[in-house]
Amino acid sequence: MTALSNRLNIPIAPTFPSTLIENFRTNQEHSYWVNSSTTLKDTNDLIPANRSEIKNIKSFLMLEENFDSYGSEKVAKESVEHAIEFIKEINKMDVAVAYSSPGPNKEVLIVLGNKEKEIEFIFYPSKAKFVRFEASNFVDQGVFEYEGLVDLISWLF
Repeated sequence: MTALSNRLNIPIAPTFPSTLIENFRTNQEHSYWVNSSTTLKDTNDLIPANRSEIKNIKSFLMLEENFDSYGSEKVAKESVEHAIEFIKEINKMDVAVAYSSPGPNKEVLIVLGNKEKEIEFIFYPSKAKFVRFEASNFVDQGVFEYEGLVDLISWLF
């Protein structure tokens, strides 16, 4: 173990991955992503934009039924929890949320994007999906699973 791994109390792999796509996680107490430059990012070290979005998403729990005056349902606590966990995961890759929004069917919407591409992640109480756009045109959509997160982020950037 190195001095760095001893200080953080995490194991360091004998060889480091060569790209962001080959990232790995250690334990649940301290999760880190390691890329070719061996930069370690603690899950508690949130990008300011992500910290702000988590605060915003927590406020969705205060919304009442019909918050949009179109018959919306109250945002589910589970949706909020899933969205916050997602933000913590993308934060490990230094990705910031563009914006978030409550949805009419108990869901939380999180949008990531750049000038040309955008991905909407929609978190329901018991499932999640993604929708991709390029130059404002629909590309595809699917069920979101964390195993595909790095590929989705790689497509975006």
